[in-house]
Amino acid sequence: MPDVVFALVANPFRNSRAVRQIRLLASEGYSVLVLAVDDQSSGVSFPASVEVRQVSINTSGGPLKFWEINRQFSAAASGLDARHF
Repeated sequence: MPDVVFALVANPFRNSRAVRQIRLLASEGYSVLVLAVDDQSSGVSFPASVEVRQVSINTSGGPLKFWEINRQFSAAASGLDARHF
């Protein structure tokens, strides 16, 4: 089980702030599960204690997109016993 679940409605490999935060958590000894809408690496690598899982969003936009994002992230994180979400 991960210590931290990091949810991101973007590509974690292209978001420099997310990359710094995830690497900092890993350098402090935390195992990190990243839930992201997009998981294309674009050449950025994370330490072995970081796992990236893609969460599929099945709607194009508008208010339903945010409902779908919440629903999919909640489903992806259900059953996890992480210390921090």
